Amino acid sequence: MISSVKAKEAFKGPGYELVREQLFFRKELMERVLWFIRIRWIVIGVAGAGTWAAYFQERQFPVLPLSLIVLSVFLYNILFHITWRHLRSLKSHDVRSFVTFAHVQISLDLLALYLMIYFTGGVYSPLLMFAIFHIILAGLLLSPLSCFVYCVFVLLATGALVTMEKSAMLHPRPALFQNPALAHLLPAPHNFMDILIFFAFFVGAIFTTAFLITSIKLSIRSKGRDLIGISRELDASNAKLTALYDM
Repeated sequence: MISSVKAKEAFKGPGYELVREQLFFRKELMERVLWFIRIRWIVIGVAGAGTWAAYFQERQFPVLPLSLIVLSVFLYNILFHITWRHLRSLKSHDVRSFVTFAHVQISLDLLALYLMIYFTGGVYSPLLMFAIFHIILAGLLLSPLSCFVYCVFVLLATGALVTMEKSAMLHPRPALFQNPALAHLLPAPHNFMDILIFFAFFVGAIFTTAFLITSIKLSIRSKGRDLIGISRELDASNAKLTALYDM
């Protein structure tokens, strides 16, 4: 009987441990991806309502391109929900499909966000701060390397907006702030050095956010592996006690 217990323990070796770990983190990733999709429904509603509210406040507000962007996000979120249901039905132990799915979501969201930033004033757009939210999501859903890659993407996109600002390709202020009733919100004129200083602080904020969120995630992931190890040891101890009791 003792030998059979040892045989079971031998079977539950590194491969068994790897499968258990993959199942644990697959479930975690599935839940977070679904949460991401549900959060997007709320964002779509808020963005749509905010776009039209801004348009009624100021008729020069670019309501048409922003509405088309919101509609596009609405349509691809429907596809995301269908895709998530399909991936869940496969019941595969491989997490790569969910990782790829998370990459697609974050990439399309960043594209939609920066299109909205472009139409609402570039580097002066109040929407720019929401880029940090996607860095947090990348840090939670993906590997630390992927999170920092998205940091570089965000900074390159923001740097392109700064270049457009310098070359006068963008309006210097968001259209919403052109309303005389909101004159107290008009930003003071900035020279290019002021914009570079702002960009430097933005770089610091982005990388600090990425460092903090990835550090926290790695710490939680390490504790999760410890829990799996403890669970395995408890299973082995229970098997030994059961074998002794049967004797």
